[in-house]
Amino acid sequence: MAIGYSLYAGFPETAYLNGLLALAWAVLRWATEAPGVRLGFLRKVTAGGLSGLLAAAPLLLPFAQFMAVADGSARLDFNRISLPGPGLVAFLLPYLFGPIHHFAQFDRTGVLEYIWGMLGGFLGMPLAFLALVGLLAPRRSLGCACCSVAGSPSTSPAPRWCRASPSWSAPSR
Repeated sequence: MAIGYSLYAGFPETAYLNGLLALAWAVLRWATEAPGVRLGFLRKVTAGGLSGLLAAAPLLLPFAQFMAVADGSARLDFNRISLPGPGLVAFLLPYLFGPIHHFAQFDRTGVLEYIWGMLGGFLGMPLAFLALVGLLAPRRSLGCACCSVAGSPSTSPAPRWCRASPSWSAPSR
């Protein structure tokens, strides 16, 4: 259903990227499920995706009709637009170059202005850390690792909540 809500939000590009991410997640989950559970999981994911697209059907027809006459890709060659090398670090450390557009007036090359103009957002260190935890942590200790981000076990309420959760399992040391 989230894909339908994402389409209703008015950003079809974001809905498309959300759908690709959800598809990648579903394929990964399907591949890691037990063989006897896969068919049921596939049915649930398919039913959810189709119900979201059906809920957004009143928007899909005008969108498809508009795409038939739109010429956005003819005006801009998106295959050649990218950040310069120094701009890639701005995904993790967005204010490394100072406040937005603040030092661009002193940059004779125009690279800072180009970076700030092309940077559509940033990843940030906390999100990058959680992505690494999710990628590298075993499945059972993932909840513990994510909860421990909030602080030490003695001071943070998050690890106590994790211990109370039935799905939490302490990692072996």
